[in-house]
Amino acid sequence: MIGEVAAVISALKALNDGINTIKQSAGNAGDLQAIIGRFAGASEKYRDVEKARTGRMSYKEALAMESAKRQLLNFDRQLKDICLMQGQGDLYNSIKTRMEESRIAHEKEVRRIRARRKELRKYMGWAAMGALCWVFSMGIVLRFQLIIGLGLTVLLGAIFMYFQALEYGHAFNDLNLNMGSGIYGSTFFMLTGFHGFHVTIGTIMLLVILARCIYGHFNPKNHFAFEAVAWYWHFVDVVWLGLFVFVYWL
Repeated sequence: MIGEVAAVISALKALNDGINTIKQSAGNAGDLQAIIGRFAGASEKYRDVEKARTGRMSYKEALAMESAKRQLLNFDRQLKDICLMQGQGDLYNSIKTRMEESRIAHEKEVRRIRARRKELRKYMGWAAMGALCWVFSMGIVLRFQLIIGLGLTVLLGAIFMYFQALEYGHAFNDLNLNMGSGIYGSTFFMLTGFHGFHVTIGTIMLLVILARCIYGHFNPKNHFAFEAVAWYWHFVDVVWLGLFVFVYWL
């Protein structure tokens, strides 16, 4: 059991021993005042522990504190009877008045602590909800960026194939350049044709990946198809850089 609760139990035990001693020996006023002081001290310890441990007690501690509360009420009745029998009713009333003032202040403090914790839990709930909304919105934004980026990549691949078709038409019709036009013609159409074929395959694969991204088929642990197509597409890009220099500049 935690130390604070054990201290309350210990104070109650000492108070019980003192009350039993007064009952057996009919102690004097000084003894009675000492016992009333013990009662006030035990009550103060009980309130301090209840204030400090509000909402954080274990089941065993809560049972112990409830038992302590009932013992304090019982001791209060016994002390009142003893004080009245010894003609110390005024002393008892004075002590009870101060204890009542302390109890009221204690209850106000407990209510304040509970209200503060309730408000803190509310703020923590709002913060957690805000964090979840932020994560969700970031997921939507990132997925939107992914879809837009893939869509633009597919569009650029289609534009590349369109201009290559225009280039082939210009070469055939205006420049009379074909596979039988010598080493340059055969080399040009072989290199650019194979590259165009790979671009076409890559654009189709990217279109499939785009559709799968839209339907949410990928997650952080399952996205190999996306990576494989990305590797393939970057390989085609790098090959085109070499082809462009070799075919059009040299």
